[in-house]
Amino acid sequence: MAVKRRVLDSGIKEYRACDALQQAISRLYRQAGIKQGSSHSGRRTLAARVLAGTGDVEVVQVILGHQELDHSKPYLSVDPETIRRAFELALS
Repeated sequence: MAVKRRVLDSGIKEYRACDALQQAISRLYRQAGIKQGSSHSGRRTLAARVLAGTGDVEVVQVILGHQELDHSKPYLSVDPETIRRAFELALS
């Protein structure tokens, strides 16, 4: 178990986590020649696609298994195409 730290809007939170799976996934990315791949990059991609598809951050929170929405924020990003589509819908 490794001690991990996360900076949230509500402050710094320390927690213990087993990172064996994270290390295994990172190793698989390296073996596949993917330089910036990690367990978190896959989770960010999943979160971004779910957010784009549903527009619901609470769904993303549940899928990622986070108890607090603050924990999901680092995984959330909105791509420019999604922003463009939102403007088109709002202006039509």
